[in-house]
Amino acid sequence: MKTLDERLPIIDEQYQAVMGTQDTLDAALADGRLYLADYSAFDGAVNGSFPAGQKFNYAPLALFAVPPDGQSRGRSQWTTRGRVLWKGHESLR
Repeated sequence: MKTLDERLPIIDEQYQAVMGTQDTLDAALADGRLYLADYSAFDGAVNGSFPAGQKFNYAPLALFAVPPDGQSRGRSQWTTRGRVLWKGHESLR
């Protein structure tokens, strides 16, 4: 990513809550360490019930960041659904 996507309104404080205060959104953007997975192709997909039970489709945006040192720090995710941030099992609202 070269710029933040306006559909994913994340601020430095939220980013640092997950990635740590030693990193910033601007630094991650400048270094090319942010990746956006856009599942908008699923928007409007027909929900189904095969083979049993109701199924629901979503069209999320997911932002992934590589730490400055390139080392994984576990599972982190941001989503626009409900504007919830979480890292591992901690909900960061």
